[in-house]
Amino acid sequence: DVWVLDSSDTTVTRIDLATIAEIATVDVGAEPSDIAFGADSAWVTNGGDDTVTRIALATNEVTATINVGSGPADVGFGADALWVVNTGDATVSRIDPADTP
Repeated sequence: DVWVLDSSDTTVTRIDLATIAEIATVDVGAEPSDIAFGADSAWVTNGGDDTVTRIALATNEVTATINVGSGPADVGFGADALWVVNTGDATVSRIDPADTP
């Protein structure tokens, strides 16, 4: 699948590559800027409201919105955690997927 972030309307859209059909459009926070995958979820950074949105891959539903540092811009999944680079305050946030729904 391909995931397309649209910061103009605060959504991400999941597209099936085999059929080129839209699977789902999910509302996330303001100004989505990056996405990573891990722990059966898509994780979207929202630079406009300093949050990360967790989307369950099985249902395409938001399961959590997590506050992070200022201006989250980049995200990666590794070492059983989500790592968020917050450019607004020069910090890194670590999110344990086991601590979020």
